[in-house]
Amino acid sequence: MESGKNRGLYIQMMSLKTEVGMRILDNDSNKKVDDITLCLTQDEAQELRDTLEALLEKSQGNHGHISDYEAHKELNLLIYDPLNLDSSLQERVKKLIVQDV
Repeated sequence: MESGKNRGLYIQMMSLKTEVGMRILDNDSNKKVDDITLCLTQDEAQELRDTLEALLEKSQGNHGHISDYEAHKELNLLIYDPLNLDSSLQERVKKLIVQDV
């Protein structure tokens, strides 16, 4: 685990006893979301699967992006370790992970 800022986030997370798990952020409104419906084409579903496989194999870093055919809609995927948050994450994403807000 990194020292400094990430350690402070970890301590904050433990003191809040926040359940660590899936987090969903609506980037347009900058608000957390608890329930979504995701409608994908066959090709998009395969791209989602392939991106998740690459993330799990750590061959693609810690995040990936899936866009629709016209690039109007985007799904951002992030695999995180709550005990070792990547320092390059946006502050809003860190807050979402730690506080689920």
